[in-house]
Amino acid sequence: MLEELHNLPSSLKSLELCDLEKLSAEIRSELIAKLAEVGGHIGPNLGIVELSVALHVVFNSPVDKLVFDVSHQSLPHKILTGRYKGFKKFHQDQGISAFTNIDESEHDHFNMGHTSTSISLAAGLAKSRDILGSVENVVAIIGDGSLSGGEAFEGLNIAGDLNSNFIVIVNDNEMSIDPNSGALYKGLAELRRTNGKAENNIFKFLGFDYAYLEEGNDVGKLIEMLESVKGIDHPVVVHIHTKKGLGFPIAEKNPEIWHYHVPFNAATGENSSNLVDKKRPLIVSSTDIIIDHILEEKNSVVVVPGAPLLGRKLQETVPERYLDVGIAEGTGVAYASGIAKGGVKPYIVVASTFIQRAYDQIIQDWTLNDTPATLIVLGAGISSSDYTHVGIYDIPMLSNIANLVYLAPTSAAECKKMLNWAAKQDFPTALRTSTGDASGVEDRDVSDVQVEVQEIEQVKSVSVSGGVIPNKNFIVRSEVVKKGTRIAIIGLGLFFQKALEASEKIKEKLNIKPTVINPRFISHLDEELLSSLPADHEIVVILEDGIIEGGFGQKVSAFYASQKNSTSRIQCLIRGAKREHIDSIAYDDLMKRYRLTPEQIVDDIRDAL
Repeated sequence: MLEELHNLPSSLKSLELCDLEKLSAEIRSELIAKLAEVGGHIGPNLGIVELSVALHVVFNSPVDKLVFDVSHQSLPHKILTGRYKGFKKFHQDQGISAFTNIDESEHDHFNMGHTSTSISLAAGLAKSRDILGSVENVVAIIGDGSLSGGEAFEGLNIAGDLNSNFIVIVNDNEMSIDPNSGALYKGLAELRRTNGKAENNIFKFLGFDYAYLEEGNDVGKLIEMLESVKGIDHPVVVHIHTKKGLGFPIAEKNPEIWHYHVPFNAATGENSSNLVDKKRPLIVSSTDIIIDHILEEKNSVVVVPGAPLLGRKLQETVPERYLDVGIAEGTGVAYASGIAKGGVKPYIVVASTFIQRAYDQIIQDWTLNDTPATLIVLGAGISSSDYTHVGIYDIPMLSNIANLVYLAPTSAAECKKMLNWAAKQDFPTALRTSTGDASGVEDRDVSDVQVEVQEIEQVKSVSVSGGVIPNKNFIVRSEVVKKGTRIAIIGLGLFFQKALEASEKIKEKLNIKPTVINPRFISHLDEELLSSLPADHEIVVILEDGIIEGGFGQKVSAFYASQKNSTSRIQCLIRGAKREHIDSIAYDDLMKRYRLTPEQIVDDIRDAL
């Protein structure tokens, strides 16, 4: 049927209800088949098929504006807006992306990928429409899980005060990535139980009209509901109850596991036998190390904003110490800082791509107060992820904050050492972890973390006339793993493995035995070691698993540039990610693009020499 439909989505308006139901079933089958082949967000897309069909039957996209929160559930929308052939090549060249994309279609109004933003973005579209005197509908589609993010509340607060058309569809499937937690969801449950008639209604309190539909996967009833609010002259919330993973029984039974899934067998649900991770090699993971450490730390808690990044083990073993704050990274950091101030050791676990969502709280509520929490950054580093989920910006953001020590383990064993060290400190610490290739690293002995902390005696407090809050001076020690001459290679974090590989290639091709250094610290430099290198080295190569601009390599380069002694002059070659938005480029291609293969590193050193 999809192959026969032309002029989508306008051609949907002429179809009978029975044909729309058949179309929904076909889209669901196509989703299961393609996502089984390439992987992706299974549950969210399957649960919103009927709503997507109904939206395009009732509204006139792109004149009427449809804004999908996160947009990890936008594949049915994409199929219905003329991108069916592109969906056939999903995750391939010439194929569509996993999220809404303004370069793909006029039906996509924003590049999306992070949560809780749709209402604020759509409210901006509505305000612009009102100023220009237009009359189109503006619709924000947001899941119940996304409502836990602070920006969703801020958007509701603004939009509820509009005196014009504004429609919010709350897709309530009783799930975020994992089961929802927090007081808000008790209210949603009460609304579901009473068929939308409960007096306790947060949406009405915020100025919205309200309508509820229990049969959120019934395309006919959805069309009827949406027709009733189309053209409305004030803000309204349409609350619909849907089933995550609908139509794929395996996903329906395990919605958490099937929120996102790697390629799988559509009949059995088992991972594909030919599964290949295109993002980066999956050899080392620090997750189990982190879980075991937290379990051993009896007087500690773990604060998890958003996804269940540490799995279910902690929640099942120590539920009183597993604090899921929903998709609210900023609150997670502030919450942890308060816990630390009260005398309990907190660990904040956040994916690198979501660090920027908590940046103000990291500075204002945590490090400025010097509370002894530990931030564990997961999924950091260069990967072939989409443009909203890359983990390359955390180093410039975190490594320049006063009183914060940011560490980069090269292996799971070193991760354990660094966690043990961080647990004993009385100031803010952070740990950058990745998954990647650490073969040849795991079997080496790992020394203890070495840091000397010096209090800088300055103004004791900030007065009205101004002053400086006392800071700490951290004197750190890197690890020289191989001692050589002429060339020093610094491999940060899991790129230490690349430093080892490059050193072997340098010996083979240039007949030079290089020095290989594990810096261990991202936020601070081993100035004593760096000062000693110019005596018998001409070049320092820094391999950085992140963006070059403002990163660790530029710290090293700036250190040498600031030295007054001319004998300290040394060339710095920095290799890492460029300042660009990358979208689903294969990992090996990125390594070549950024000249991070051993052969390219040798060629660049040869040119420099």
